[in-house]
Amino acid sequence: MSDDKWQDRELENFSAKLRHLSYTGHDCKCIPDFILGKNSGQTRQLNLGHNNINILNYLDSFNKLEELNLDNNEIDDVTVFPPIETLTSLSLNNNRLTNLKRLVHKLSRSYPALVYLSLLGNLACPNELSSDSYNELDYQRYRCYVSCHMKALRFLDWRPITDAERLKGRELFQLASSNEVDPHPLATPYSPLPKTDKPSSSEESRAVAGKIRYKYVGLKSEGNRFIKNNDL
Repeated sequence: MSDDKWQDRELENFSAKLRHLSYTGHDCKCIPDFILGKNSGQTRQLNLGHNNINILNYLDSFNKLEELNLDNNEIDDVTVFPPIETLTSLSLNNNRLTNLKRLVHKLSRSYPALVYLSLLGNLACPNELSSDSYNELDYQRYRCYVSCHMKALRFLDWRPITDAERLKGRELFQLASSNEVDPHPLATPYSPLPKTDKPSSSEESRAVAGKIRYKYVGLKSEGNRFIKNNDL
């Protein structure tokens, strides 16, 4: 093999390594500076799983990134997701995400081209991996919510999103057929579980006074022993 061909092959192998960058199994809380060099613009796939990352500092320097793995980190509801228009796949399994509404709002803005998303193992994803108290109905409501808010998404938690799920999401969460987005996405923390009607504080403190008469029927009724004539 000539020197020129050898150099071309080595350059090709080096470029391939840059496109597929992996840094896993460390205790870092943010993206290390040494992988944020001048070659970050060439990276297409970035694996940062199994660390303690909570801050996605300078993630947008990977401006051509297509796939990002952040499984098993410390990503939570206050983590900022820097925008990357080219990102199509994001895995956030086993983190500390609890507020689904806030998360969906941030991901929709930062990653408009996102096609694949996985949130298993977070409280924001109500299934058996996050709590034994959840069931399949809870999980289906969650899928309907995410699918109707993230229009480009095609896969959620390893499963394809169906047209029926998007339609059901619009019905459940009162989205207009014109793809109108919730005007107050951060107003209150969202849970895909059904809401329970809780009385207001004024209703809780309200008391009712009155006299209720009970009449026991039957000769053998035990209650008849405690009833006087003037109570009948």
